[in-house]
Amino acid sequence: MFPCSGTGTLARNPEIKWKLKPGDLDDLHVRQVAILRAALGQLAPGGRAVYSTCSLEREENEAVVEEVLRDAPEYQLRDSREELGQLRGER
Repeated sequence: MFPCSGTGTLARNPEIKWKLKPGDLDDLHVRQVAILRAALGQLAPGGRAVYSTCSLEREENEAVVEEVLRDAPEYQLRDSREELGQLRGER
């Protein structure tokens, strides 16, 4: 199974809705938490991680980030608009 349900791509991949089973989102959530935790463990001091999925489901997005941050207070959620503006040299 893939690490994401892909529900954000339903317009291009309508068969996804027939393949998902009730427990899939819970399983995907567990996988995604593990992936994000592993990625954070590889960050250089002061580094940034970007977490994104091709899913529209809360279980695969906000809930993953919330769980990981709850257990890792040394990391903080940043507003991506602010970060992108800094990269572009905007103030």
